[in-house]
Amino acid sequence: HTPKCGITIIHYNLYIKMLNEEIQRIKGNIPEEETEMEIKINMPAFIPDEYIEKDEKIVIYRRAAELKTQDELKELENEIRDRFGNPPKEVINLFYYIGIKLKARELGIYVIRQEKNGFFIRFLNERVDIEKISQMMTMGNLKYLNREEGVFYKGNISRFFNEYEGAM
Repeated sequence: HTPKCGITIIHYNLYIKMLNEEIQRIKGNIPEEETEMEIKINMPAFIPDEYIEKDEKIVIYRRAAELKTQDELKELENEIRDRFGNPPKEVINLFYYIGIKLKARELGIYVIRQEKNGFFIRFLNERVDIEKISQMMTMGNLKYLNREEGVFYKGNISRFFNEYEGAM
């Protein structure tokens, strides 16, 4: 009976999700199409068992997955620090990773892949600011990769965000 029960729960959750989306559509709140993001950064980013026990970890991961803004991330980070003490490096990395994901979504970036000397970045076509990209290319840290339809940034991803947002 267990498999049947699991499938029923999945169908129920999918039904509820679709129902909520339809209600939002009727209200005029058309949900923004979620593009599947690919963010690959080489660092251990997780909550170790020694820091937070299993059941509580699941709750925190779920809350982290639902974050929409940097402010919400900061609140969760502060709450975890208050409840469980200073986080280990892996948890700090997890918050950094989530922050990158939120910033990428805000800027219309759907691929960030760490490579040997920097990062490969791909924007949604309708969201990329070509003028900012070309300005950054003249500064020398950014290369347009025509074949891959993206850019390669030599440096760290936080600096890329700062330069991209600062470019006029």
